[in-house]
Amino acid sequence: MLGVLVVVAAVAAIAAIGNFTALVGDNTKDELSRYLDNNEHSTIKPDGGGFTLDFPVPPSRQSERVPTDVGPVDAPRDGAVVDDEINFDVIWFDLPGAVPTDADRFFSSMMTRQLRQLSATRITDTPKKRVDHAFAVDFVAVSVDRSGLKRYYDEQILLRGRRVWIIRIGSRIRRDAAFQRFTASFKFTY
Repeated sequence: MLGVLVVVAAVAAIAAIGNFTALVGDNTKDELSRYLDNNEHSTIKPDGGGFTLDFPVPPSRQSERVPTDVGPVDAPRDGAVVDDEINFDVIWFDLPGAVPTDADRFFSSMMTRQLRQLSATRITDTPKKRVDHAFAVDFVAVSVDRSGLKRYYDEQILLRGRRVWIIRIGSRIRRDAAFQRFTASFKFTY
């Protein structure tokens, strides 16, 4: 009789663990894996941002000073830290002054300014491309601190009229799959 009770208790415990997992998610995976493998995300649609974007975890709102050709712009930034070291960010703002007439010059200048701000060296970049009704460029950069620790940045800059969006992932290792998933989830709302 004791053996039957032990078996029943064991079966009940296994069932309870299965029910617990359904409630809290797969705790055997880190947040990034759940984002990439299971499509677990938090979709944001900031007022006035003109976009939606899927973050692995809910982001918080901060601001970032973004250097431009006509001076710095204080822009909203939604960002989240995933697995204690991977930064997911989106920044958006309107350029002061006129709409850029030379997109290639604009992107070259913005990449240079972003590299300076990140204290990073460009590894590679892509030619200008169309993303819906905007132009975009992607680039990868690395910064190395005084102790030799590297930090990689994958960044996409989008331009539509005077509106600029910067989508960025920063991490100790390249996160190409995460960057592709993150940028693919960016959708214009106007």
